[in-house]
Amino acid sequence: MQQTCNFLGIKQDLIPVYHPQANPSERKNRDLKPRLAILVRDEHDSWEEKLPMFRFALNTAKCETTNHTAAFLQFGRELRTTDDVTHDLRALIDNDNFVDEITPYLKRFSHLTAEIKDHVEQKQDKRKMYYDRRRRQAFYKPGDQVWVTLHPISKSQNKKIRKFMPKREVPYLVITNRSPTTYDIADPAKPDEVLGTYHSSALRAYEFPVSRDTNYSTSPEAGQTKEI
Repeated sequence: MQQTCNFLGIKQDLIPVYHPQANPSERKNRDLKPRLAILVRDEHDSWEEKLPMFRFALNTAKCETTNHTAAFLQFGRELRTTDDVTHDLRALIDNDNFVDEITPYLKRFSHLTAEIKDHVEQKQDKRKMYYDRRRRQAFYKPGDQVWVTLHPISKSQNKKIRKFMPKREVPYLVITNRSPTTYDIADPAKPDEVLGTYHSSALRAYEFPVSRDTNYSTSPEAGQTKEI
């Protein structure tokens, strides 16, 4: 895949593991799964039959961010239903100047594309502002030790239950900062081997345990602390 992207001049950007928020495809899957569940009901093996009608509904629904449908953004026009094709065919044949209208149409669509892009950026900035109100950004530097969020899987043959497994593992070492929110993590015993790239939401700062080699108690008479 990497060789193909290099050959075609495609810039390949990878996302951190277990961070679907950065993948637009996962956002569409989030819309897809609950709606398919409504259509299939108890017939779970019929989901493939429901895909065409659901895809048409999804492509003809107006997006709140762009204020246009996915079909219009892709093809420059809205998709036609069976009824539209039946009644619009005669009008299309009788209209002999539709070729001459292509040039002004493309110009209008070019201006519309720029407006849609600005509208999307404004929506993204607005949502970021709301999200950042209750969020504190964590920054790590190379050499810091962190907790890493785990994603265990239940295995009945090994008598392992996901709910009872640790939610985080420690300590791991921050090797490099790929971005303000993305870090390369390695085992402290093997700092040269990168285990993966993680988003800051999957990391927590590791606090070294307090040494308890020396015990202290408070003298009730003097009100002072003395070593035991």
